[in-house]
Amino acid sequence: MKLLQYLCIPFLLLLTGCAGCGDDDPLSISKTEYSGNQLRIDGYYYYTFKAANNQEKLSDFYFLYRNGVILYAGTYPLGNVQYYESEFRSKIWNAGIKNSKTYWGLFSVQGNQIQFDHWYPSERPYSAFARKGTILNDTTFTITERYSVTDRNDKTASDEIYRFKQFSPKPDSTNPFVVRF
Repeated sequence: MKLLQYLCIPFLLLLTGCAGCGDDDPLSISKTEYSGNQLRIDGYYYYTFKAANNQEKLSDFYFLYRNGVILYAGTYPLGNVQYYESEFRSKIWNAGIKNSKTYWGLFSVQGNQIQFDHWYPSERPYSAFARKGTILNDTTFTITERYSVTDRNDKTASDEIYRFKQFSPKPDSTNPFVVRF
């Protein structure tokens, strides 16, 4: 009987430990095939900005896929791009992103407008944020507003310019998080 108590207590703590977590935010975009030619998808897009300390430059990296999935590949110090690209090709990195919801999201292109949503690393439940902007040409788009998908009234103006870099092979877009949208 004591053995059963020792086994049940951790199990119950595990079940109740996330009782207040709630559900992660939904994405505001439906998964839709991207059949357009407004943007190239045979590589990645990056956005370079100054860190909060204003001393270091960083870049965000995103991959867009024909199936409407977007992969947030991370934020890295500006510098050795070849190193980051070797990470994007590594089996270990690719295995790690498969099981982390905060790398994944969806994007949509309507005419010359782009929107993408993805979950952001935080404590659970994960918050989803949307970014909207304008496609300037097939290798550049700008994001002009950001907001929480659960509070669209709290929009933040933005001036993010994303540039394209051809890259192959891209990480696989298969993941368990955006298949149902």
